[in-house]
Amino acid sequence: MKFGLDLFKIGYVPNVDLKFVEDEIDQLRTVWSLKQRWDQDWQDKKETLFREIKPEDLEDLVETYHDQIKYWSKPVRMWVVVKNLMQEFEQIRNSLELIECL
Repeated sequence: MKFGLDLFKIGYVPNVDLKFVEDEIDQLRTVWSLKQRWDQDWQDKKETLFREIKPEDLEDLVETYHDQIKYWSKPVRMWVVVKNLMQEFEQIRNSLELIECL
């Protein structure tokens, strides 16, 4: 925001609420960026032939994304999109045991 105001030589008085909104926007970008990367990686994995599936690779993939999320603040982890991602991860983890048996 400050950059845009500086560009037009408009005075800027820091505002706590504005800073909060800017931080939230940054967090949203981070969350949706991770969600898009996950969707693409998961789509690639879903196109793998069943006999070529390596459960350890799936576990590593899920763990990589889960590790990124676990360091986010609690309010961000409570967002619906993040909760849905965590549920997807848990479903995949639960399915891995079955896949290994087959």
